[in-house]
Amino acid sequence: MSILDKNEKGGASMGMYTALAGVLLILIALFAPMSKEPRDTYTYTPPPPPASIIVDPIPAKNATSAPHSPEPALITPPQPIKQPEKSAPPPPLSPPPKQTLNTVATSAPQTKIILPVPPTPIPALFPAETINAETRRALVNIICTAKNSGVFMPVSGSGVIIDPRGVILTNAHLANIYLLKDYPSENFVECIVRSGSPARNTYYAELLYISSAWIKANTQSIIEENPTGTGENDFALLRITKAISEDEPLPAEFPYIHYELEENDVAEGQNVLIVGYPASFLGGITIQKDLHITSTISHITRLYTFDQNGLLDLIAVGTSILSQKGSSGGAVVRQQSNKLTGLIVTSSSGETTQERELNAITIAHINRSLKKEMNLDLAAFLNADIALASSDFQKIVAPGLTQILIDVVEKR
Repeated sequence: MSILDKNEKGGASMGMYTALAGVLLILIALFAPMSKEPRDTYTYTPPPPPASIIVDPIPAKNATSAPHSPEPALITPPQPIKQPEKSAPPPPLSPPPKQTLNTVATSAPQTKIILPVPPTPIPALFPAETINAETRRALVNIICTAKNSGVFMPVSGSGVIIDPRGVILTNAHLANIYLLKDYPSENFVECIVRSGSPARNTYYAELLYISSAWIKANTQSIIEENPTGTGENDFALLRITKAISEDEPLPAEFPYIHYELEENDVAEGQNVLIVGYPASFLGGITIQKDLHITSTISHITRLYTFDQNGLLDLIAVGTSILSQKGSSGGAVVRQQSNKLTGLIVTSSSGETTQERELNAITIAHINRSLKKEMNLDLAAFLNADIALASSDFQKIVAPGLTQILIDVVEKR
């Protein structure tokens, strides 16, 4: 064999190895793993400082019903919340480096088809008219008066029915007076549940549950004319027991609204319906005879957490006519879900309602608080025998909480 023949064979072998090496580099570049984008993370700021609780003391019956100038709130503006921050995206992936291949292509290169990722659909909004009608039917006014107004101020607030058996969700700073209904004498305080617009006496109710943590942390609120608070644990449950009219039986099913425990979907800028019985600018007679439901569309302006758990506990909603006393216990319903998202607890400072924001604790916060105190979440609590649960609460828990409040009243 000649030297030329050997060189030709050696060159052919080298060309084959070079071609295989080039194909291997292409396969590595195509199938190398790609890094995933990090998940979005959200941070909530601490809650605003204690704000004015907006349960409404009812003026004396002989007070005029003409509107009066609103009293200035007692707090400073809430701390600004940090906007939700997204973690920095990874640097864009670089294309594989260009390499010179010492081979001649023997076939056309394969084409990689990349299909576009469809955009995330934007949830449709429920019609405002539908949300408004359903929420107003589930809304109630709770009005409490004492035989002697010198002991307790008459109060008026809101609540919302969340169970077809007649379970009302309201504020602890309104329902705490139920603990003193027989102090200093039996049936000394009378509370009536009213419905409709204007509100009409409809039902009697009993205390099903009230947050012990709230009572112990806010003992002085029972004697304060303008109590303040953050809203943490400020919730209670009432159970409708009978109709005002003895001839009228209770309905087989009460109008109620579904609640939501979702937190991750709640964001600033979302539309919400706010519904309540505001009464700051009304006289005592007007509140008792001509109190109407007020509802309006607003939006979420800020998100808060009560501790470092990073969970959503409190939302602030834009200024509205409902930013006044009497709206406590009112409903905040997200238009994206048509479910009860928050319970109105406090308002920020401001000379007029157009300068005040409402604050509402989330149902998720209520759910966590209930589980911490009772070892039951809200759904499990409502799935139980509520008549038995109310009886047990009255016998076991209520007496101790009542004594705490009596001690405060007698020391003033």
